[in-house]
Amino acid sequence: MSSSSFTEGQDIKNLYLTIEGFANGKPVIQFHYTLCDPSFERLSFCGKKRGELIYYEGAVKIPLPIIPRGHFDITLLLLNQNHFGIVCANVTIIKT
Repeated sequence: MSSSSFTEGQDIKNLYLTIEGFANGKPVIQFHYTLCDPSFERLSFCGKKRGELIYYEGAVKIPLPIIPRGHFDITLLLLNQNHFGIVCANVTIIKT
């Protein structure tokens, strides 16, 4: 992933999602998606200004097929228009 900074109080005019997935140490997916854009706001917090509280309530469905055995790492990163990190999450799944 590209380098980014994490600071408080950043505007969200644009918001970009990056997901990277690794299975047993090998890259298996890299996904980029625009969540917020001034011309098309998909989520309720798009366009929020510096220091505003972001609150999201709603369903998040992640259809997971049967997970094979292995070690899986998933990284989720949300960056704003200035490449400041808004959210970062790392998930590890180990199935033996």
